[in-house]
Amino acid sequence: MKASDCFSPGFIVKPHGLKGGVVAKFTVKNPESYGGVEAMFIEQRGQLVPFLVASFSAKENTVYIKFDGLDTAEQAALLRYAKLYLPAAMAPEIASDDPSLTIGYTVTDELSGILGPVKEVMMAGSQETLVIGHEKTDVLIPFVPQMVTNIDHKTRTVHTRCPEGLIDMYLSE
Repeated sequence: MKASDCFSPGFIVKPHGLKGGVVAKFTVKNPESYGGVEAMFIEQRGQLVPFLVASFSAKENTVYIKFDGLDTAEQAALLRYAKLYLPAAMAPEIASDDPSLTIGYTVTDELSGILGPVKEVMMAGSQETLVIGHEKTDVLIPFVPQMVTNIDHKTRTVHTRCPEGLIDMYLSE
């Protein structure tokens, strides 16, 4: 299987427990819907390697996975930050303006210029919010049409028009 035949529902964040479990962040909606998969692929040395799923549980976008053959925290630690892959046929139907698609995209604001990459999309109450990694701090921008003016998937850029003072609130010391 090649990466071009797959999609990535998320990535491994860190080991979980002492017996080889991992914590993953999923960027798709309803990560619990992937609980029945038999295997997930992880890229190693340029190849997608299948890992059989022994157990899977999800709480919002945080997913706990135990793979067969990973039996220690040290083995699981080697997979830290590895992207997970599933066959493209399992990809969810998503709108092109879905904020979860913007993870890794660069955010450029009309007033403040380049802010940095989208690290994650979090829920702040019922509002989806972009978490942007800006040098030494995170900047939060609500994912609303008044602020997110355009998403360019070709250049992997999110264009924003934030109210005056919003970005400064995060960047002032």
